[in-house]
Amino acid sequence: MSPVLAGALLGFVAACGVLIAVLGSPPMRSIRLDDRLSPYLRDSPPPSRLLAGGTAPIVGVLAPVRHVLRPVLADLTRWVDRLVGGRGSVRRRLAALGNRSSVEDSGSSRCCGGRSGSDSASS
Repeated sequence: MSPVLAGALLGFVAACGVLIAVLGSPPMRSIRLDDRLSPYLRDSPPPSRLLAGGTAPIVGVLAPVRHVLRPVLADLTRWVDRLVGGRGSVRRRLAALGNRSSVEDSGSSRCCGGRSGSDSASS
C-alpha cells in the first residue's frame, strides 16, 4: 500500500469518526419521547390511598360505619406508630402468636379498645 493511499484511508476513517461524534452530540440528536415526558412523570404525586383497592369487602351490620372509619383509623394507627414506634416488634409478636392480622388491623383494634375504655371510664 502506498503512503498516499494509507494517508487517504486514515483521513477517511478520522473524518468518519468526527462526523459520528458531531452527529451524536446532544445538540444534534433528536429529542426522544422519553426525554420529553420524564420531567412530568418523575414528579407526579403518588396515587391516593382512597383509590387503592386490594382490601377485602366489609360485610355486616356496621359495614358502612367501618367503611367510613377505615381511613381515619389507618391514619390514627400510623400516627401512633410514629409516636411510639415498635412496628417491627408488633409484627414479630403477631407472628409468634400465629395471628394473621396486619399491624394496621392490630393497631386499629387497640385504638378502638382504648377509645371504648376511655368512654366507659368517663361515664
